[in-house]
Amino acid sequence: MESAKGLFRPLDSRARLVTVFFWCYVAISAVAILALVAALMIGVNVYSDVTVPVEDTPPGVAALLLSGIALILYAIIYIICIVVFLMWLYRARGNLPALGVTGARWSPGWSIAWWFIPIMSLFRPYQVVKETWQASDPATSPGWRRDVPPAIFGWWWGLFLVDSIGSNVTERMSTRMGGTPSFDTVVTFTFVDVAVLIIGIGSALCAMRIVQDISARQTQRYQVGAF
Repeated sequence: MESAKGLFRPLDSRARLVTVFFWCYVAISAVAILALVAALMIGVNVYSDVTVPVEDTPPGVAALLLSGIALILYAIIYIICIVVFLMWLYRARGNLPALGVTGARWSPGWSIAWWFIPIMSLFRPYQVVKETWQASDPATSPGWRRDVPPAIFGWWWGLFLVDSIGSNVTERMSTRMGGTPSFDTVVTFTFVDVAVLIIGIGSALCAMRIVQDISARQTQRYQVGAF
């Protein structure tokens, strides 16, 4: 057991990174929502390259600037969130043998690879995270695979899928729209984008809770030597 314990690497630092950048994601998503709503109320069309008179006014310029900055920061922070989460997951999976877990279905490498494989990425990453939670139980038993994770796991994955699919759909629709869309179309796009951003916030909040839960479970398992 001592040799196994020597291989254990605490998740605290990587869990903190996830928390910090996911909160940044929540914050910039909230800013993006405000920017989209403000632009709609002012009459600025953020979905068109065609300049309208209102965009030359101070409120119009401010709305466009805020929307542009929010979009750039959103993209950067989103990528960072993906990186830090996968870094955390890789270490969490790597800790399982050190915690005495045998029979884990996926190696740390495959636990990351599944996120980028079409079709499989729709369900396998959820199974990986769920198994990580199950195997990290401080009071583990031979039947740990039968442990049912909290409902927040289902909420996290459901919201994540809706967020990912919704983002792809809105991006493709806005690209194909072209020209100057009607006001009704702008309202619809704004509503959908805001909804997707809210769903993304919900997914991020659930993910942070899951990361904290699994990190705490692994630390407790290591401390009590439940293996």
